[in-house]
Amino acid sequence: MFKRFVGGLTAAVLLAGVAQAQVATDPAADRMRGHMSFLADDLLEGRNTGTRGFDLAALYVSSQFQGLGLMPAGDAGNTSWFQPVAFDQTTVLGGGMRWQPTHGEAASWDQGRDIIMIPGPASSRESITAPLVFVGYGIDAPAEGFDDYAGLDVSGKIVIAIIGVPPGTDPALAERVDNKVRDAFSRGAVGLIQIFSLDLARQYEWSMVVQQFAQPQMDLAREDSSNPLAGRILALMDTPAASILFAGAPQPLDQILAEADTPGGKPKGFALDGEATLSSETVVSRVTSHNVVGLLPGSDPVLKDEVVVVVAHLDHEGISPDETLPDRIYNGAMDNAAGIAAMLEVARSLSQSPTRQRRTVLFLAVTGEEDGLLGSAYFADNPTVAKSSLVAAVNMDMPLLTYPFSDIVALGTENSTLGPIVTQVAASQGLPNSPDPLPEEGFFTRSDQYSFVQRGIPAIDISTGPAGVGAETLRVFLEDTYHKPGDDLDQGIDWNAAGRFATLGSAIVRAVADADQRPLWYEGDRYGDQFAPDAEKAPRP
Repeated sequence: MFKRFVGGLTAAVLLAGVAQAQVATDPAADRMRGHMSFLADDLLEGRNTGTRGFDLAALYVSSQFQGLGLMPAGDAGNTSWFQPVAFDQTTVLGGGMRWQPTHGEAASWDQGRDIIMIPGPASSRESITAPLVFVGYGIDAPAEGFDDYAGLDVSGKIVIAIIGVPPGTDPALAERVDNKVRDAFSRGAVGLIQIFSLDLARQYEWSMVVQQFAQPQMDLAREDSSNPLAGRILALMDTPAASILFAGAPQPLDQILAEADTPGGKPKGFALDGEATLSSETVVSRVTSHNVVGLLPGSDPVLKDEVVVVVAHLDHEGISPDETLPDRIYNGAMDNAAGIAAMLEVARSLSQSPTRQRRTVLFLAVTGEEDGLLGSAYFADNPTVAKSSLVAAVNMDMPLLTYPFSDIVALGTENSTLGPIVTQVAASQGLPNSPDPLPEEGFFTRSDQYSFVQRGIPAIDISTGPAGVGAETLRVFLEDTYHKPGDDLDQGIDWNAAGRFATLGSAIVRAVADADQRPLWYEGDRYGDQFAPDAEKAPRP
């Protein structure tokens, strides 16, 4: 799952009695174990986009598709399993920040220690000097109760903003996070420095963030050579370093962050003392990776022209640059070898069924999810089937398979008629469909189904649920294992749970593919209204 920025109870204690890998008792469980054992093996070196390890994983998925009798669908001519996706890979060569207060000595911070320069989309060497303005969360959304730029002049200034949204805020506002850069620069700012909220600081150690950004950053390749960020610089700054900038300010930074950490907390902005110089040098190179695409034609004379997409991301985080770690490989067993394995089992179930499903089903293993949902966004904009034929997307991202789950979470079920289908299928297997246990995380906008939502296509993401030990399992995983080398095959996987999840996914996809009516957005749903305003809508039950 894509990490957006940007030690509690151990799993061994929490899952006593179930933490040992379970003996599988059904063929689906055995096959899940086989898929995940290959995809999360050290030899694939974390499946990072653009690496040999990812290419080996892609070859494995394509060979599975071929063995199941799917049609290659990586191109419109159905001649290849692989859809090439070009990326611009950007590396920060150097940079930093120097601050000169009106009175007193200057302070400076180097790239990769107290400050991280966020690379732009083109090779560049930039340096800007400007006054500083704090803008709270930096959210420009008056209709939602946020007007953080009110009364502030940021033209020609370097803006400092807190990452994210206040606790207790409507999770829908989390989508505004991605607009902070646009909001700042549209008001004339020349730089944007983001600092962690107390909540983010609890979740992510600064050293871990530094390690992530020490690796080259990916974005979809741009055909033009112009740089929309020319003369502007983006950065992240560690809180202790940033607190120095607030010396003599109306409020010290620790007090501001404490206010921001309260439900509905909205710190007010103000100008800061002195001037800062930000510098950054980046270089961009071109990298090609691939989505892996297989097609299973439908059987209905009419409905076969409608396509249900089953998507899971194949990439993960690769190898940590920190050579002091005893284990540097991000194997990504749960995130997302588990989702790919489940997708392969859905393909097996449908392709080997004695009766073919009514709609066509397209199986999509995407690249570049961890870099910002890039592979799925590319496919959604450049589908290898008619764009108008896409009627639904079912995503499988990071199901936790370390406990015998007794409910599910299907993100997006409240938005469209996919909801009743999922709820009914899950109930038939004795699995309630529970609400999102962590709405504040904004998970619905952080995985590949959202690429389809943004193109007006109803979509869901299915995963294991919070009942029983599920909620605590998720909390511990996010704190101790998520995007770390510990997400490997040694974390005590319940293979019977893995098999059950695959069976559930197969039943859900089959039900969507066989339904008489294509999925419809509900009337008044904000995603449907925003991304598919002219599409037919269904009354909300």
